[in-house]
Amino acid sequence: MCRMVTNSLLSLIFGAVCVNGQRKMPEPQKPIPERRVHVVETHGLPIEEFTLMVDGAYVKENAAGFYTIPDGRSRYIVRAHGFEPFEGDISVSQDTPEIIICLRVGSLWDRSPNRFSLVLNGSDDAIRRCTRGLLLPLDCAFCRSPMAFRMYGGRFNFADLVPGTYVLVLNDGDRRCLVKEIDFPELGGVVKVTLEAR
Repeated sequence: MCRMVTNSLLSLIFGAVCVNGQRKMPEPQKPIPERRVHVVETHGLPIEEFTLMVDGAYVKENAAGFYTIPDGRSRYIVRAHGFEPFEGDISVSQDTPEIIICLRVGSLWDRSPNRFSLVLNGSDDAIRRCTRGLLLPLDCAFCRSPMAFRMYGGRFNFADLVPGTYVLVLNDGDRRCLVKEIDFPELGGVVKVTLEAR
């Protein structure tokens, strides 16, 4: 009994398992393969800037230019500014050192809307006064209308704003607080704007 307890403790400490009186070490975990990912447009020209998601997690390029992607079938989502996103299942194995994904050129008016939060930075008095807002689309003015909104506590949440470049106008009653060009990125998120002290 004591020998069994001793063997169990040793196996926990050293990670070894005793089989038929012989000590067997656990097999080391295999590292996740590194692969190159090439994103090109329909004529084969490379797209340098893109975002890659594999099975719902963002994968970034390491210093050597490789991406850590496991073997097997995974769900890939690739987005690049000005192109239609790619979403589909791709199977790779240890014999797949490179992955090539082709994106089609998109148009400015068919981008997918996304969620954004507009947050003001500045003095409490300025944030309290600048409550009336207006967004004027710049990169596709003929396909989107200006959007009026009201800030509460220096914050406004857009549920379905199309990414792009806008002019933000903030007013304090009849007085203008801010006029600024702002980029709302493809992936959504928080966009911060600083109110200058007067």
